[in-house]
Formats: sequence, C-alpha cells, structure tokens
Amino acid sequence: MNINKKYVNMINTREWVKLNDDAHAKRYRELFIEHHGGTFVHSGRSGFQWKENSEKYTEVSINEEKNDVATQKQLYIITKPDGEQVTIDNLSKFCRENKLNKSAMYLVMNGKRNHHKHHKCSKLEE
Repeated sequence: MNINKKYVNMINTREWVKLNDDAHAKRYRELFIEHHGGTFVHSGRSGFQWKENSEKYTEVSINEEKNDVATQKQLYIITKPDGEQVTIDNLSKFCRENKLNKSAMYLVMNGKRNHHKHHKCSKLEE
C-alpha cells in the first residue's frame, strides 16, 4: 500500500482523497489499518481522521457499532386514512411507497400539521 501516513489527515491531499472521497475509500481505509494500525473516526465535514495510537480495528468493534446503530432506530406509528395503524422504522421508505411528502409527515409528527393526505404520524415512545 503506497499511502504516506504523514498526509492522511491533511484535507485535499492525494492520501486524504483516496481514504475519504474515492469510490473504494472504505477498502483503502481497511488496508491502511491492516498495514499501519490505528482507527479512522468520522469527524463531520473533514471526513475520516486517522488515530494512530489506538488499537487495531477488529471485527468485534465493527459488530458492536452495528448493534449500537440497530438499537438507535426510531419507530413511528402511522395512522392511515381508513384508521389502520402501522408501526414502521423507516419513514422515508414509507413515504416513497405511499406517495407522501416526507417533510409534511415530519411536520405532522411534530404537531405543526394535523395530517398529510389524511395520514397521521407519531413517534413510538419506548
């Protein structure tokens, strides 16, 4: 792997672009970690930043991150015009499938509108 670790965290260098904006960036990051160790942390607009002194990125930590994301899913209760209630976890997908405006459904959920095309939406409190 011919990435110079000196320039990995410098924005818009060849190395930074390869590890952040390239089509194969994820694979390059994995190879870089195998070769140099450390981890990559996503830091907003500046992309992924490499942390040298941390332990190698292992399969266990990847699985733990996936589990954390799965537990953070928000559930929604949709009341259809015929009165049927449906519990969903992906409001965007539901809106696409039912030809609804996602922004309008969020306004309904937040109480700024009464309904959108006679559909009502609320968050499922756990």
